[in-house]
Amino acid sequence: MKKMIFGNNTQSGRSASKPEFKNGLEAATAITNGMPKQGYLYIPFAAEDLVDQSLGLNLLRHLKGKRLYPLIAPNQKILIEMERLRAVEITKLTEQINTISDKLQDVDKSLKNEAGWNAETLRNRVSPEVFDTFTTGIARLSQQLSVLKKMSFIHKPLSQLSSVRDKLYILGHGAAGRNILAADQAATLGQMTAKSLAEQLHSCGLPKTFYDLRITACFSADSIEPFSFEADELDETSGTVSEKRRGIKGIFKPLKDTNPLALTISKEMKRLGYHNIRVTGYHGAGVTYSPTEFRARRLERGTDIRRSLVRRTF
Repeated sequence: MKKMIFGNNTQSGRSASKPEFKNGLEAATAITNGMPKQGYLYIPFAAEDLVDQSLGLNLLRHLKGKRLYPLIAPNQKILIEMERLRAVEITKLTEQINTISDKLQDVDKSLKNEAGWNAETLRNRVSPEVFDTFTTGIARLSQQLSVLKKMSFIHKPLSQLSSVRDKLYILGHGAAGRNILAADQAATLGQMTAKSLAEQLHSCGLPKTFYDLRITACFSADSIEPFSFEADELDETSGTVSEKRRGIKGIFKPLKDTNPLALTISKEMKRLGYHNIRVTGYHGAGVTYSPTEFRARRLERGTDIRRSLVRRTF
């Protein structure tokens, strides 16, 4: 089994009815002249996990009746591979839907020969709980399939993005205090440093005046994993964290000072001349398929919280 070095952000979880953290962290505005900004999802490398992440983000938009975010690839090779991976995922979802539907239809077919059959016979025979789980699952998978088919993969030059009207989400996996953006949780299918990402964005033509960059990776605003979403805790984990703050985690192995990935990316972008850049990171682990009606973040053994409440701009 491969060692997972990055947080799992694909599971669902409980939602927090009253977020613990809700103060005025500075964040890049999403409204320009009264109109919402146009968002784009940037795919630094081709990977199955990034198909899932883009689907999770766009699924919530679909459920709210909003336009889907297009996906931008840095080159034609990655674009073609992402299209292939999407086709594979479409096949998987279709097979899952058909498998569940076939099981219910087989049972229903046998029940129709019984006296007194009606619309509730199947539900009662397999048990209401199991039946409702099956039908809910079919509905959920069908929504995912619909969105996956509608998502737009484009090779749009970043030079065409508007510094005023657009925002760019960078997809990938991350970990607290690690200067790595990865294609998968084990970081075996591709990875890059903040410097490499900044140089890729620059070489793809991102305007020097662009400023709204957002990093969706797990713990992108954290130098070390926070214990809670309380404001004081997040203020501390968003800064440079020394070996002393790490406590028991650093007892047996000396650890150098670390910074949040979003902060490191911000520094690298400014080094390349993006002096107005505002890089937004998010505290906690990402939740690819949120069980809530909002994009969520999560801490171990905790409840989900609205992502916009725990964002931080560097």
